[in-house]
This record gives sequence, C-alpha cells and structure tokens, in this order.
Amino acid sequence: MYMILSLFFVFIIAFVNAYPLCNDINEQHKYFENERQLFNIHESQSPFDADFLFDTTRFQVASCMDNNGEIYYPAETSCAYISNNTHLELQKPTYRFPLFDSFIWKLTDTMWYLSGWTKIIENGEHYWYYPNKTSNKTIFFLHGINAVNGFENILLLRKLTREATVYFSIYSPVLYFDTNYEYNNTYSQHIVNVASFIKQHKTDDTDIIGNSYGSIRLTTLCKRFPELCDKMSHIILTDPLNVNLPFSKMFDACLYGVFFIHSEKTPIYRKSITINTLRLQRQYTHMYENMDWYEWSIDTDMMKRFSHNMVLVIGNYDKFIVIDRESPAMKLCRVIYTDTQHGMVIFSDFMEQIYNTCPN
Repeated sequence: MYMILSLFFVFIIAFVNAYPLCNDINEQHKYFENERQLFNIHESQSPFDADFLFDTTRFQVASCMDNNGEIYYPAETSCAYISNNTHLELQKPTYRFPLFDSFIWKLTDTMWYLSGWTKIIENGEHYWYYPNKTSNKTIFFLHGINAVNGFENILLLRKLTREATVYFSIYSPVLYFDTNYEYNNTYSQHIVNVASFIKQHKTDDTDIIGNSYGSIRLTTLCKRFPELCDKMSHIILTDPLNVNLPFSKMFDACLYGVFFIHSEKTPIYRKSITINTLRLQRQYTHMYENMDWYEWSIDTDMMKRFSHNMVLVIGNYDKFIVIDRESPAMKLCRVIYTDTQHGMVIFSDFMEQIYNTCPN
C-alpha cells in the first residue's frame, strides 16, 4: 500500500500548490480546512480559541505566494498576528544569568574534538564533521532544543558514523546555554546557508535527519528547496513536533505556555522543561519572530511531495505529538512508532528500522 501511494503521488507532485496565495483568505481557509479534515481534527478545534478573536479571520498564513509566483514573508508573523487580533495579553520572556556558559561551551567543544570530530565554520554557521572513508553515504543532522553544542546526541551520532560521513549543524538560537561566539544570521539566512552547505557536501546517497525542533528546520528547508530534498535518500523527522502545526499540541503549548496566559493550560504547560526553555529571552524572541503556520508545518502537501523518501519517527508516549494514526494524512508517508517519550527517539533503533526493513 505504501509503495502504491508513493508512485501515485510522484505523478501529482507538479500539481501540488507549494504555498497558499497571498491576500486570498478563501484559499487560506480552504488550505486549513483541508488539513483539518485529512488529519481527522474535530471541526470545533482551531489553532487558537475563536472566542478570543476580534473578527472572523481565523487563520493568517505568514508565508504565501504572490501573483508573480514569488514567496512573500509578511512582517507580522503568526505569533504577532495572534497578539494583535485577540484579547490575549502577550507575556514577557524570562531571563537567566549566563554565569558558566562560556566555560561549558569550551568544555563541550573539547569533548567534540576528543571524540574525533572537526569543526567547520561556513557563512557564520557552525558544523561538526566526522568522515567515514569507507562509505559513500552522507548524513546531515539538525538538532533540537538542546542544552549546549548538541553533544547530547553523541550516542546516536557515533552509530551514524559507522555507516556514513556525518555533518552536525549547530543552531544556537534554540540552545539553552549562550554561545561563546557571535551569531548574527537570521532564521531565513540560516536555512539558505544550510541548504547551500548540503548541496556542496551531499553524495549520491544522502540522508537528512531533523530531531524535534530540528524537524522544523528541515521542514522549512524542504519547502523552500524541494528539489534538493527530492534528491535525498531519506528525509527523517524524529520527534516531529510540527506535524500539522496549527492544530498541534506543540502549537497549543507554545501559545499558552510561552506567549499567553490560559487559566487551565498555562500551569500545566509550564511544568515542562522544554516550554520553560522556550520562555527564555533568546528562544522566545526566535519563536515569536519566526514561527510560521505554513513553512513550519509538516502538512499533507509536504507528505505527498516527499512520500518517496520521507519518514516520520514518533514516540508512542510523546505528550507533545497528538495525532490520529488512522487519519488519511498519516497514511501519506512512512511512519515509524517507537516505545519512547519525547526526546528519547534518538536512543531507539529507528535507524535500523529505516535501513533494514521495507515499508509496508
């Protein structure tokens, strides 16, 4: 069944509209309504509580396509739109004193080097690199909301280096500890830079892995550079918080755990380490300025386009990813479920399942 779907969608790729049209609220509503139905979301559910809205415009797509076919990014992002069009009061970010941050970065840098990795700096982006001279396979890894420098992923990365040359992309705006270097690239520049880096270093057999928040980076990259992702052997999204993002548990958690107050939801969400990390100044600012209901969302357009190589890996006990597994949308690409909680998928055998078993 999986292979039949894959072949079917290869023929309709050319007819998939990559971005909803700008200034066309009917098309935007149609897009969201289509996503709601395909993911089996109840009609009463919307990206935020409709009672808070000033008008009947329930959705606002931050990124869209103008009449000339160019992608347009309005200055008012998704979070700003909600703040400006609802009765919800925007909360201020929290702060932490970076007492030992520089020392911790130097320490983890040393640990990377002692583990055999080499640092590459290109266009202001930092990467860790581990060559495998006996393999033609290449893997690019985009990390999630890690504490520092991405070293938390070293166990998985060691497994990957046995099979491939590995590049690990560091993205400091979502790391807990402040970096010991200045990083000035915007999110958009970062995506362009990573895409360029992958084009330069990819081989005929290349995978890209995006973990947790890294799945958001990978989603944006594939929507902006679909031809590049088409050529990948696998696009692997582990702990993908952004499945059907506007209707997702993670979006609700960000909305009422990070940016706004909800009498019932906020006290629950703020027990989460992830949510409290996102409330910090740097992470808060990044999410507020860049969250995009379309470019950040693993939607059915993306699942159709990359049905031939995309794999979602979701933990059975992930409280941030709530989906209907039997929905039509979740049948559009390959999905692997592991007996893990959020953040623990990378310690499972998902790579063995991807490489050693055939999809159903």
